Amino acid sequence: MTSDLDRCYLGYDPGGNGSHGVAAIRVRGGAVVDRQLATPRVVTDVLDWFLDPDLAQRFGPAVGIGIDTLTYWHSGESGLRRADSCLRDCFDRALNEAFGRKRHTTSVTALNGLRSSMTINGMFVLRRLRDRNHGLYVTETHPKILHWALFGKPYAAYPGNRPSDPPENAMGARRKEILSKIEKWESAHDDWEEMNPRLATVLCLDSKSRADFSPNSESGALDDARTPASCGVPGNDHEWDALISAWAAYRGHEYVQGGAGWEKNLVDGDLVDDEAKIHLDFPAGCVDYRWPGDEEIADVRERHRALIDK
Repeated sequence: MTSDLDRCYLGYDPGGNGSHGVAAIRVRGGAVVDRQLATPRVVTDVLDWFLDPDLAQRFGPAVGIGIDTLTYWHSGESGLRRADSCLRDCFDRALNEAFGRKRHTTSVTALNGLRSSMTINGMFVLRRLRDRNHGLYVTETHPKILHWALFGKPYAAYPGNRPSDPPENAMGARRKEILSKIEKWESAHDDWEEMNPRLATVLCLDSKSRADFSPNSESGALDDARTPASCGVPGNDHEWDALISAWAAYRGHEYVQGGAGWEKNLVDGDLVDDEAKIHLDFPAGCVDYRWPGDEEIADVRERHRALIDK
């Protein structure tokens, strides 16, 4: 059972079949004290997971959700919102500075250029949850750009299973090709292994929980026995995105409730005047698009550096 001081937040990373990430966190005193993750197959499974009575019994009623989808729409050119333009400009500028060259990114995509699995499935779930709970706090998220903002490093996607070793009869070019694929996988896997410890820093986990997010000291990989159901450690990027989205919901809601949460709301840029408002539609009702301020970003980076130096 939860205490009166605990609050539950949900996170959702919509995708196609087998690529939906869901998360639930329980927050107490500014830190996550319990969490659960899963990768449902289809939207029906996503809703069943969020509405499971056992989840409500363990975490308490959800007061907010962070969701990686377009929670409101724009009818202008390409469907590009001012919120998108803001993140695109900041992200492009940061990449240019980091890599020292002009670089185009599609990480922040206009409405008309997005896949329907993200836009339709995300809105489907959001509207169903809002139908059941009209007061549910909602903030849009962008986990990949949020990761860059918090850590100043590119997001590393989960590389999947390791390619098989070359068979004994593989010779010459074939063997070289297989070994090259393994080498690329190992490099990608090394990058992925840095993602969970960073997330542990963001969630303000205690030392025991942070240990769950660290690579296995013997194998250099997460223990296969540690599944999201048992310890809440992201096993893929869908679950990673859902978990940080749940945290964004907490930080946004914290500010709305009068606390020291995320004050910046990217929706405000699209509501700057009446002329801008007529191009907008909010299919699921009022939403936010909360973003961390410079002070919180500096704090996260400093705490993470301190943990690495230990």
